[in-house]
Amino acid sequence: MLPNWLRMGRLLSLGALLLAGCGGGGSDKRTDVVPVTGTVTFNGKAIEGATVTFVGQGANAASAFGMTDADGKFKLTTQASGDGVVPGTYKVTVVKMEKPPTPQNQVSQDDPNYKPPPPNAPPPPAPKNLLPPKYANVNTSDVSVTVEKDKKDQSIPIELKG
Repeated sequence: MLPNWLRMGRLLSLGALLLAGCGGGGSDKRTDVVPVTGTVTFNGKAIEGATVTFVGQGANAASAFGMTDADGKFKLTTQASGDGVVPGTYKVTVVKMEKPPTPQNQVSQDDPNYKPPPPNAPPPPAPKNLLPPKYANVNTSDVSVTVEKDKKDQSIPIELKG
């Protein structure tokens, strides 16, 4: 079972993609994508474990997402893992959910010694975004990029401040 913070990050990414739509009316845009990589930094430091979402702008816009590694690097996915993104203009959202601490004496749900919490136990706290909230919302993020059609293997730096 995935940790709550990872499920929340994936859920936020999926929500951003659903809000933006999946693009052009059923046509297969797989051949139209351009490989795009990049690096996310916050106040000059690489951010590991952040979800980066490119939300397409315009009528037939597609969206793409990626996850940053230990060096803050990401590779965008539109339809197939790491395939890239359709050229165009994008608003960019970035979220990094905290990893909640594991309580002492807690065992995995797969462990035979696992005991579920009592039915009236309060739910665990929701994970928090560790970046400024404006970057989590397509309407408030001030990060936008243009992916060019004729430029192969584009690397896009994303510098967040706050």
